[in-house]
Amino acid sequence: MMHPLLSALLVSCAASQDPWIPRVPDGPDPIGTVDTSTSENGIVALPDSVDPHVRRVFSRYTKVLAPNGKPIHILVQDAWREEQVVRARKVLEHFLRDVPGSRVGADKRAVANAMSERRATLALFDDEPALQRAFRGRFGELELGVQDLRANESPVEGDPDYMKCGTRDASFEEILHLVHDYGIRPALPEYDEEVHRANVVMTDKDVWRGWPDDEPENHRNEYLAAIYDNYLDLWLVCPSMYEGEAISDDAVPAGTSHFGRYRASSRARLKEVDPRGFELLEDWLPPHLTYTASLPTDFEGTFSIRLDAELPYTTRSAHLDKVEATGERAVVLLGNERSNELTGGAGDDVLEGAGGDDALDGGAGRDVAVLSGKQNEYGILSSEEGVYQVHDNVEGRDGDDVWIGIEVARFADGERTLVP
Repeated sequence: MMHPLLSALLVSCAASQDPWIPRVPDGPDPIGTVDTSTSENGIVALPDSVDPHVRRVFSRYTKVLAPNGKPIHILVQDAWREEQVVRARKVLEHFLRDVPGSRVGADKRAVANAMSERRATLALFDDEPALQRAFRGRFGELELGVQDLRANESPVEGDPDYMKCGTRDASFEEILHLVHDYGIRPALPEYDEEVHRANVVMTDKDVWRGWPDDEPENHRNEYLAAIYDNYLDLWLVCPSMYEGEAISDDAVPAGTSHFGRYRASSRARLKEVDPRGFELLEDWLPPHLTYTASLPTDFEGTFSIRLDAELPYTTRSAHLDKVEATGERAVVLLGNERSNELTGGAGDDVLEGAGGDDALDGGAGRDVAVLSGKQNEYGILSSEEGVYQVHDNVEGRDGDDVWIGIEVARFADGERTLVP
């Protein structure tokens, strides 16, 4: 949800047909060019060259480079764990990734370039009070296109909070606001107008009620983000926390999302009640999440991207195709019916790709790849480099996989130790 203080930062362009399209700033960029190449994960301390009004509020920085070579800024406060920052950056990159064959999203270079030209800035605040303090100071006067996201609304895949569907994940909503305001509106005005018309129709049908109530100019922005949350099933299992506060049992009526503002809580229901909104999403975005979910270094146990009624978090994780372990503890990674990339860490891991043509990388340790059939139902070819080509002779089951760093193949009828 766009914060009222931030909606005021949309700098109007008097000469534009749409006065809500942010203009390209005239003055110098208060952040400038920050070198992130010295950091392994791309996150660095803000250098002294950055405007002091920025440095008083934020301590760290990362970015996404647009095709024109200019940055889309990401400013970071202290409470953000680095794995959270990396995930936020990945979500931004996900929105800007081309979707071959799509009507609007096949080439997103103009969207990313428009964002960088308007100094689109993702501001990662610790919490709401930190945001309020920042905009009572001089930071709010700088020529930056700011959208906020807070640490207490940004769970990472594999966090205990994520695994129990605790915190309401606002990452996709808020980052899509940034892309919409500073990229879609200036670069894809016709698509933006289509979103607006769908927003009006759904309002008239009482399927959707935008916010803030007195800012209808922002309702298209909130509408697009709300339907994308539903597309990702983020409300199918209702979260229990909102920005660090418990959500009361009656705050989200059954079958709705966004505290009753949208009358759906899942991708399936979205397609039923709002087929035009569903179509607009698929015109521009991929059907599944394109980034690699990196599990926390202390994660141990099983992480599944296979929908499982016994594991409520999989209503969210089932939209992933790629997962990697990052620590030394043993993990089990369970894939889904699509083509997956599963990567183990330094422990003794178990990887199960399931359906689709999967790429499994065990990493260090003694790692096991799991297949659903018997040994004599597969062909396994190896190279001197320890790469295995695995073919399932049963059509429509495990597919054709590539294995790296796998020491043991586990079948329905036993195990086989692999020797390169």
